[in-house]
Amino acid sequence: MLRKILILDKDLAMCQKFSNFLRNSGFVTASTSCNKEALQLIKASDFDLILCDSELKNTYPVAFLLKIKSIRPGIPIISMSDSENIQTAVELMKSGAFYFMLKPINPERLLDIVASALKEATGIQTATPDQNEKILSKPDKEKRESNEQTMSEGVMKQGYPYITGVSAISKKLYKSIDLVSPTDYTVIIHGETGTGKESVARMIHEKSHRNSGPFLAVDCGSLSKELAASELFGHEKGAFTGALQTREGAFMLAQGGTLFLDEIGNLSYDVQLLLLRAIQERVVRKVGSSAEKPVNVRLIVASNEDLYESVAKRKFREDLYHRLNEFSLTVPPLRERKEDLCLFIEAFVAHASKRLNKDLKMPTPAALEILETYHWPGNIRELLNTIKKACLFTPNGKAISEQYLPMEVKLTQEFLVRMDTDDDLSIGQNTSFSPLGIPTKASGAAQSEKSLKDIAAIAELNKIMLTLRSVKFNKSKAAEILNIDRKTLYNKLKRINI
Repeated sequence: MLRKILILDKDLAMCQKFSNFLRNSGFVTASTSCNKEALQLIKASDFDLILCDSELKNTYPVAFLLKIKSIRPGIPIISMSDSENIQTAVELMKSGAFYFMLKPINPERLLDIVASALKEATGIQTATPDQNEKILSKPDKEKRESNEQTMSEGVMKQGYPYITGVSAISKKLYKSIDLVSPTDYTVIIHGETGTGKESVARMIHEKSHRNSGPFLAVDCGSLSKELAASELFGHEKGAFTGALQTREGAFMLAQGGTLFLDEIGNLSYDVQLLLLRAIQERVVRKVGSSAEKPVNVRLIVASNEDLYESVAKRKFREDLYHRLNEFSLTVPPLRERKEDLCLFIEAFVAHASKRLNKDLKMPTPAALEILETYHWPGNIRELLNTIKKACLFTPNGKAISEQYLPMEVKLTQEFLVRMDTDDDLSIGQNTSFSPLGIPTKASGAAQSEKSLKDIAAIAELNKIMLTLRSVKFNKSKAAEILNIDRKTLYNKLKRINI
């Protein structure tokens, strides 16, 4: 089946040029320079990709992109522009654009980007307007009254109730949890950063026969190569420089309970070998000691990268992988379980209210719509922090309104409603755009010529975002592919608020 591409450009001649080229390359195309007509076409036809000029007349760039995403959440959008403004590019990419291309556009490069976008979108079901409306619908009174039944009686260490969820993907996850919890199987938990892998591990522990024993979580990503063995297995006094006293390791501290090793893929090969021996023989030996001690722990590990792929790259021991992989499950990202969003929000608001000694209400309909439309790259952790900030600023006895939501969550949503009205779409000749794509009055200063620095920054942004998406936002793996250290990548993402 031929792929269908919608081309949106302020210049009709450019629309025709892109259409001719893409048709000759084997695609079916439609094009328009009118934003209203574009939205009608998007609603009426199942396009596979949209090529969109970020400077369409009478539109706010980011808001228009978000409007498209609200109609067709899964569709890849390639943004293009005559402007080299890096902040506009950042906001468009953060809001869901697959790529940001500067004009003039090289046709062969365009084909490469189109192919990459379509490849990434393969297998993603584009929601219909009816499906999208269902996803964004507010929980009715009946569902709200049943929320308490979706929460486990157990409570996490952090004090938040377990949210078992109502979405199909959540039910599948918790069915797997119920299946493996009563056993002593070692479990591998996969999932993006912030999805709640430790919470799932804790739930498995609390549903197991070991729930009266300790649950100990160790972040392997924060362990240095030199001290990892000491943290896991303990050390004797004087075993190495700085070992001023004997110390028990995580295995002994978790005796009789569950040991959770997060980001296990970061352990060195040498420590992996020691871990394999501990699992096989059920004994540990402290650093600097020859005595072996028996251990009785259940091991649960987690990684935001594919451990099997790490085995193929010889970064992770194959024998250890097979020892660990008695059972595996994947925690879905928040964007794939939007039906559960209100349950998380309700639980987080209740918890924050208690901590702040306030009586806070659920978000207003307008605020809830913003929260439901946002793509949550940081998953549940980002949602939790967003709600905590909003609760701090919301007056006692009030509902959380959009004014109390963080700027990065709400700013790109503010003009979505205006896309459906003629008056609010009208932009005068003296209107310019801020870096976030929000209309402002032009200062009268002449537009500067394209800066080599900004062009390079946009190219770097595209490369980083493409790489992050290709590895499901695993920053360690992305840094490796980009041939930079993880700290450098974190600093670059921090500068553009991602």
